[in-house]
Amino acid sequence: GDVDAFDTITVAGVDARNHTIDPATYADAVAYELEVANDDLLMGDRTYRVWLEATSDDPNYDGVVSAYWNCTVLEDDVAFATVSGKRLTVGAGSDGPTFGDGYSVELSAPPTKDVIIALSIDDDNVFIHPTTLTFGPDDWAPRSVSVNATLLFEGDTASRSALV
Repeated sequence: GDVDAFDTITVAGVDARNHTIDPATYADAVAYELEVANDDLLMGDRTYRVWLEATSDDPNYDGVVSAYWNCTVLEDDVAFATVSGKRLTVGAGSDGPTFGDGYSVELSAPPTKDVIIALSIDDDNVFIHPTTLTFGPDDWAPRSVSVNATLLFEGDTASRSALV
């Protein structure tokens, strides 16, 4: 994951983003590793400009800014919906459903806009509720879906499966 805040970027081996270069080691190469905190937000790839600025009592170095380079944070979170993995079986009796079943649907990360998932079923005698799930940026908790069956004919007590 990644975050969309420059303040969460840390530099390995650098205390408070400062690195002191003393005269004895000024010519030594120094490598910096930028680290970004992990999250579960879908923000897309983002590019930041990075530079170094010297602070020194030596007026030849004080305020000198390095060339800029781009640091791209690659989005590693993926948008998808997960359906609780099971085959649903429901039955019907003369007094209504003898048993129902259900499943849940959840998103992998909070959306930035509303996500609407329409549900349908391939059997006219099996019903799902609700038929539409809406997830929003502030409300993306898993949603439950119930599945029930009705009689095909008087005395029908068979269980059936349907593609949801």
